[in-house]
Amino acid sequence: GQGAQYAGMGRDFYETCPESRRCFETTDRVLGEEHLRVIFEGPDEKLTSSRYCQTAIYTMSCAALEAFRARYGEVVPAACAGLSLGEYAALYAGGCFDFVTGLKLLARRAELMDEACASASGGMASVLKADPSIIEAACAEADIDVANYNSPGQIVISGEKSKLARAIEILRAKGVSRIIELNVAGAFHSRLMSEAGERFVPALEAAELRMPSVP
Repeated sequence: GQGAQYAGMGRDFYETCPESRRCFETTDRVLGEEHLRVIFEGPDEKLTSSRYCQTAIYTMSCAALEAFRARYGEVVPAACAGLSLGEYAALYAGGCFDFVTGLKLLARRAELMDEACASASGGMASVLKADPSIIEAACAEADIDVANYNSPGQIVISGEKSKLARAIEILRAKGVSRIIELNVAGAFHSRLMSEAGERFVPALEAAELRMPSVP
């Protein structure tokens, strides 16, 4: 998912696996703007922006998959899964679209989300080992959203930065000590992304999508 990026990710795949290298080179060719250099060298601020981050993580994920397929081509997945941005790599793995179709969809998705990020200063935080009802109440009081129920011990909250800070204050006052602000460019999985989602519909409708070959 978005937030897992770091400069230099995937360089080992690029240097050692021809199938992986093709993913990175295709991204650089299709999208231009020195995508390969940003993935491998940063700067971090640029790589963190949705415009680069989403296609970079998708490329990294697919490159890792292609390295696995090259070595273990006889393995057929029982299912494919991904969280948020990771869903696109899962859809690629399941045969829903080819690599370039996914890349172009994410480039448009990232463009719209970057615009949403620019129109409102937002952020996200991961809350660890806290009662979901306490987190939900704090979000409601601060007027932000619960973004992801990742596991019983990890829930992510999202919203305008000032309101996010207020929610964190409320949680700390209730004894929640493990809260990690995430390295993301905006308030993803929150109401601040609603317009971006609506504007993304035409790109999805125009894309060549297939039923996945596995769940």
